[in-house]
Amino acid sequence: MKQVQKLLCILSFVAPCSYADPVVVTIDTIVKKIDDSNACRLFGALDNACLCCIVKNSAELKKGKNPQEIFQKCIDLGLCTESGIDQLIKQGLGDKYSYTYFKSNKDQAAEDRLKQYLLSLADKSLVIKDIATDTIALDQHGHFTPESLSQFLSKAFSEGKLSDPAFKETTCLQSKGLFEEKGGNTLQLFVVK
Repeated sequence: MKQVQKLLCILSFVAPCSYADPVVVTIDTIVKKIDDSNACRLFGALDNACLCCIVKNSAELKKGKNPQEIFQKCIDLGLCTESGIDQLIKQGLGDKYSYTYFKSNKDQAAEDRLKQYLLSLADKSLVIKDIATDTIALDQHGHFTPESLSQFLSKAFSEGKLSDPAFKETTCLQSKGLFEEKGGNTLQLFVVK
């Protein structure tokens, strides 16, 4: 396994992302920081701007919003059309489903599939992805230790959040904290080899 040379990991866990937080999105190899849905216009083509808007607002699905609310927001902003959303839905769920189908039917199983599809689109398009730390042994103050950082990076690789195979095994990662001072909202800085 190749070693990672001088990789600096800056990790901040102040709060999980919400729809109002900026996100970094990649669509058709174009990477943009999106502060609000209107910034999706930076992607140019309407189908890319529509996908960006849906991805930007996908965090709201986890907070109980339904896909129709997100679609309507993106339509109201002029970033999506009903036919564009139809095409997106058909790509993921097949020809049986459309924007109109979801507007007029209360098919909970199909809506759940649509939510999962939209969340998977977001997962593919978001450059910085959420990674749960619930199984990582942080110190008593909730900070990373060099060992827990190695566990975290290895877990992120196994979940598909990191793609470099150097992160595959915890035993192959050596982490060293660069600063001893830590605070609740302070970044931690490590060197990982």
